[in-house]
Amino acid sequence: MAGYDAPTLADLFRTSPIRMALLSVTPVALAVGQLVNGLLTGLPLWVATAFALTMVASAVALTDHHRAELRLERLERELRSPDTD
Repeated sequence: MAGYDAPTLADLFRTSPIRMALLSVTPVALAVGQLVNGLLTGLPLWVATAFALTMVASAVALTDHHRAELRLERLERELRSPDTD
């Protein structure tokens, strides 16, 4: 097993764009939307900020988990394939 690079975000979007949009983009969009909604409706700033931080943290955690899954799939595929060196 030669040196292995962890998958980049571009790799993640290339392999499963819908899943990545749901895991990474949607929570961040919801966070921004809630912050704007909170400012427009007079929601206490701490509530909107807490929601936004939670959504961004979940996007980071879910993206990291998906990256680990893709890395594991690649490693397993590499172990199953015969060595051609």
